[in-house]
Amino acid sequence: MTAPETPEPQPTQAAASDESGRGLFLVQMLVQELGGDWGFSHRGTTVWCRLPIGGQQTGRERSQP
Repeated sequence: MTAPETPEPQPTQAAASDESGRGLFLVQMLVQELGGDWGFSHRGTTVWCRLPIGGQQTGRERSQP
């Protein structure tokens, strides 16, 4: 996602009736579940996400004792 210069992006939890506002929240949940990482450019204009592929462990497997 690339946008004009904006404040630092923050995940928010949208209300059930909201039609937008879930993007970064969904990215954050996927990263937590699958064990990846995410971030944004220094100006907050580009958001990126990196997820594991193949046989790599998921976040859930890593959190188990």
